Amino acid sequence: MRRYRNTLIALGLVLVSLVLQTTLFNQVRPFAVAPSIVLLTVIACARYLEPESALMVGFTAGFLTDLVGGSSLGLWAITMTVVAYATVKLRHREVDGILIVAAGIFGLTVAGQLLFAIVSTLFGHSTINQPDLWKHLLIPAVWNVLLAAPIFWLSSVTMRRGERGWAT
Repeated sequence: MRRYRNTLIALGLVLVSLVLQTTLFNQVRPFAVAPSIVLLTVIACARYLEPESALMVGFTAGFLTDLVGGSSLGLWAITMTVVAYATVKLRHREVDGILIVAAGIFGLTVAGQLLFAIVSTLFGHSTINQPDLWKHLLIPAVWNVLLAAPIFWLSSVTMRRGERGWAT
């Protein structure tokens, strides 16, 4: 039952982050590039989910991002599913310290943005040819590292709530 509870919580957090990304950060774009809050939420939630649930949450987050965004349907779904998979494979490194976690968030965000640029170019968009592509790869990654603390805290508090036993 806990697996389904955490999956539903993760989907709720994805919806909240999608609303924040499409409303608040669509208007306020620091350095002309918005942070990728939905991608960061997928990374934060995939740490607590079983692999199948993490992939489903990543796909759903990407699909919803595709629905509200202007890109072709499925591009963000592919990207966030791959990022969720990579997070599941790397989550054991979380115990190595905060610098490793920050480097992981930065690397996963850059990899996700780069994968999106490559896949969207393959599907006919000229994303990879943009002269300011580096800004769209690096600045969201820096913002995600800065915004990771509150989002990781929120996912930890909500998804670990029922983890303690009755005797503690």
